[in-house]
Amino acid sequence: MSATLVSAATAIDGYELTKKGRAGKALGTACIASFFGGLLSCISLYFFAPMLAQLAMKFGSPEYFWLALFGLTIIAGVTTGSMVKGLSLVPRPAAKIIPLAYTLIWA
Repeated sequence: MSATLVSAATAIDGYELTKKGRAGKALGTACIASFFGGLLSCISLYFFAPMLAQLAMKFGSPEYFWLALFGLTIIAGVTTGSMVKGLSLVPRPAAKIIPLAYTLIWA
């Protein structure tokens, strides 16, 4: 079972190509697409990270509130079935981000 929706689509398409005897083509296409997608993401992050960091440093309490509300809205929209299970995923990333934010802001 795949971890994300994107890999689920890759797994489904790859399985169909494997049944037709074209597993190599499926793997090759997935690897090439993954490489170029990662490369484009890294290049974009390299150029846009300084601008985003400057913007983030201007955030105050209202912006953090709206950002948190936006995150909870996204979780509620993506979660299917039990909302409790969806919201149970919130503390995991927050446990990593809060100490980092504390270090960056008050250190």
